[in-house]
Amino acid sequence: MSRLAPVLLLLAVLSLVCAAFAQTVPPADPVVVVALENQSYQTVVGSPAMPYFNSLIQQGTLATNFYANTHPSLSNYFLLTTGEVVTLEDGFNARVSIDNLARRVKASGKSWKSYAQGLPYAGFLGDQYPYAKRHNPFAYFTDVIDNSSERARIVPFTQFPTDLAGNALPDFSFIVPDQQHNAHDCPGGGTNCTNADKLAAADQFLADHLPALLTSSAFQQNGLLVIWWDEGGLSDFTNGGGRIAVTLVGPRVKKAYGSNTFYRQENLARTLFEALGLPTSLSTIFYASPMADAFTTGAPPPGPGTIAGRVTSVHTGWPLGGATVSYPGGSATTNSDGYYTLANAAAGTYLVTAWRSGWLSRSQTVTVNSGSTSTADFQLSTAGKIKGTVYTPSGAVIAGATVSFSGGVIPTTGTKTTGSSGTYDSNWLPTGSYTVTVSASGYQPQTKSTTVSTGVITTLNFTMTP
Repeated sequence: MSRLAPVLLLLAVLSLVCAAFAQTVPPADPVVVVALENQSYQTVVGSPAMPYFNSLIQQGTLATNFYANTHPSLSNYFLLTTGEVVTLEDGFNARVSIDNLARRVKASGKSWKSYAQGLPYAGFLGDQYPYAKRHNPFAYFTDVIDNSSERARIVPFTQFPTDLAGNALPDFSFIVPDQQHNAHDCPGGGTNCTNADKLAAADQFLADHLPALLTSSAFQQNGLLVIWWDEGGLSDFTNGGGRIAVTLVGPRVKKAYGSNTFYRQENLARTLFEALGLPTSLSTIFYASPMADAFTTGAPPPGPGTIAGRVTSVHTGWPLGGATVSYPGGSATTNSDGYYTLANAAAGTYLVTAWRSGWLSRSQTVTVNSGSTSTADFQLSTAGKIKGTVYTPSGAVIAGATVSFSGGVIPTTGTKTTGSSGTYDSNWLPTGSYTVTVSASGYQPQTKSTTVSTGVITTLNFTMTP
């Protein structure tokens, strides 16, 4: 038995090594990471200041139990790209020669770029506000600093839409919004703003630039997007660096899924390395488990489909040019004949909405199948309002009365409750004939008819009978 012990120990070690090298994340190309700053999970998830970010959560996987390793920022950036903390000082400005993501990408024959908003020019290695060097780990690596062709991969963010439109994105993209668009500082600079203002600026950056990526044919084939917050709020030291809302989106990522597995920066790093097909034998990344539960199994889904249709007036049947039709993956504008096309829509079910200035919006659910076109036509209506007051026979107002509407050229129903002043307001309704019924406790129901006209607020008062 004593002779078997070393053999058994060796087998155990080998099994651990094999497990560490096991590929559990599907390959992805392109892989895109967007780095955002200093906001805790509870601040951003469900925030009304970040509607687009929260829509991405519904399209992919949210890591609900992910914690940054430490404060401040730079150490988390290094953990993500080297597996090591390297420094605990944001003012750190030394050269970093340890093994890193850029080195591994180059050795594998793949490509990378860091797209930094506010960067003065390609290859810039300094610090110039609102760009922050400490949010761009590639600017510290000797592999990059000492090689002009690698240094040229650090480019201004303005290059990103050009590369995307030209189908020239690298295998790995690291997007660095500047301090006024990453939720760190106030938009426009200064300190005179709320945290909601910071979040709204970051959300607008995402909404302005990510839909084109998500709807691109290359991404819909096999892409992976990661929205990564480097650390929680500076007062959040939970598990070192605070709880953060890391979100993954892509055709191989589970939709509307919340992963409760405990993760840290090295787990995401392992995920990125595996998705890129890189060796994972790098510092803490070697021992970390990937975020495998975020991904679906099986073969990659087939190519995208299309949503197309026509927007017309419900009043005349004439086409409505200049109307906007949108779904979570993008938007299109109707031509003079009312037609639109939303190309490169990933397979799935979406809420599609059409609207035009001066007209009521309409929405419908559309299922997209790969390689085919789903039709979604819309008839829009101009609008008006019904409002008024509900009285007792003595002229006192009745609060809490229920006012119901039914009618319109587009069949519409709705209900409002009178406030303390006895008034109600239907909000905008499609034009046409309506039946309005009022009911209140202790009074007989009462019904009247009226017509809603374009842009007109119709007053309809009621006097209830006990």
